Amino acid sequence: MGRLSKLLFAFLILLLGAYALLSIDWRPERKVEVLARHPPGAPFVVAGRLHVGAAERSITPDHPVPLGGYGSRRGATFEGVRDTPKVRAVALGDGRTPPLVLVGLDLVLVSPPLAEAIRARAAEAGAGPVVTAATHTHNGPGGIWDNPVASLLGLGPYDEAYFRFVVDRTTEAVASAIGAMEPSILESAHLYGLDLCESRIEGRKVDDRLDYVHFEMDSGAEAALLVFACHPTTLGASDRRLSAEWPGAVAEALPGVTLTWQGAVAEATPKGPRGEKTLERIATSLAETALALPLEAEAGVAYRGATLRLPAPTGATVAPPGLQNLAGNLLTWLAPDSARVGALRLGGTVFFLTPGEVAAPLASRWRRRLGESVRVVSLVDGYVGYLETPEALAARAGESRQAYYGAELIEALAEVGKALVAEVEAAAPAEAP
Repeated sequence: MGRLSKLLFAFLILLLGAYALLSIDWRPERKVEVLARHPPGAPFVVAGRLHVGAAERSITPDHPVPLGGYGSRRGATFEGVRDTPKVRAVALGDGRTPPLVLVGLDLVLVSPPLAEAIRARAAEAGAGPVVTAATHTHNGPGGIWDNPVASLLGLGPYDEAYFRFVVDRTTEAVASAIGAMEPSILESAHLYGLDLCESRIEGRKVDDRLDYVHFEMDSGAEAALLVFACHPTTLGASDRRLSAEWPGAVAEALPGVTLTWQGAVAEATPKGPRGEKTLERIATSLAETALALPLEAEAGVAYRGATLRLPAPTGATVAPPGLQNLAGNLLTWLAPDSARVGALRLGGTVFFLTPGEVAAPLASRWRRRLGESVRVVSLVDGYVGYLETPEALAARAGESRQAYYGAELIEALAEVGKALVAEVEAAAPAEAP
């Protein structure tokens, strides 16, 4: 055997040994449990006259950063700006104590470190509980998570300077929203059946509900929360311009400062061809529909959150047989080991806030368990991948190949969600004081 052959043989032995070692299931046993509740003690409740303030800031980078949204871009930086990605903040409280602040960011996701940094800085600015959600634009800035898997799958290389910039701009928006708080009324409505999106999974229906919560302050200023499920992918991966996509367009079309959050968005994809016309059609339809809704004045603002210890990730859905233990081991090293969930009551609607991309069949199942009036929201306070039904996970069907955790997490989220929803329903006053 020649020298080269010996080297190749030794390399092969090392490779097989490494594969055998890494293919052992090294994942730790992690019991899903509630680590903390937010706020500690009792839920946040607006007990007096509702005060609301709102503000927004641009988060357009001042230097080249990768686009967030598509792994196929391979970390490419943006080329021009179609429209301005923003952070928007709405503060809700009694005007005396630290308020609840709802935040919407024109990003594909809010990384767990970003959510944590925003909460810390917002507290210094006078905020109470803070809820951060991503609009899920696939043409927004990336680089906001120092995580190899996140970088590879769509966020691009981590950019610490841009991360700090987003935290700074969000803190400014939060402080301005708190400073602008004044007496306000809350009114809301919802509607089913908007035919703007379709499922990319054959045979599935999408979450077609539109929620619109509107705040009108005594001065005439306005703010709102709009929740609808549809992937902001109308421009496509080949378009390298920065854009807030349809969520930004609908926010700009509505009066005041409007947060745009995602419902059960996992498989929901825009109807129609890629491009500007589809983007504008979705945004215009949502804005016009929201403005035409018969809003009803309501009372009751409450929030309760919880931090969960997550189970060990599974490689069973993301990798083929033979590589599943290896994938599970890598995900255990790279994926979050805890996550936040929450329940937010605004008037007569309770929003179940989750850190994943929820599949529509799972959202329907959760509503039957939590209450039919409950609206499931995706991409809030972190990211844990796709959330699918246990049946889809077992069959590796639906969106399960992008699910990092198994059925144990799905059941735990339902149990914790039920408790959180019950708390905010019991805590918020049914009538205006």
